Amino acid sequence: MKLKKGLSALILMVLSTSAFAAGSTGAAAPTGTEIDTYDQILAVNGNYANPDGCGLTGVVVVQTSNANYKDMLAAILSAGVSQKQLGFWVSGCVYTPWGGTAALVVDVSVNF
Repeated sequence: MKLKKGLSALILMVLSTSAFAAGSTGAAAPTGTEIDTYDQILAVNGNYANPDGCGLTGVVVVQTSNANYKDMLAAILSAGVSQKQLGFWVSGCVYTPWGGTAALVVDVSVNF
């Protein structure tokens, strides 16, 4: 019984944390990108939702320190060139070099 209670509490804690930790921006065509080598980020502009309520809307950020940065960069640039929609899974907000915070990208999808 004690194990069952503990397991239930753990599952509830994980589910409640993940419910507020990330969200989808929906899909939209990117309208521009900016690579800031000083702050080591890639910013993508577009009509993207802001599920975490960051200060800036319509912009998401990929950090160059992300292990999948090069793959994400390739997907983002290909979508922009071929005018395809991108969707992002974001988690939290990060400061941008131009002020304010933007959604931090953890996953990228391209809609064909």
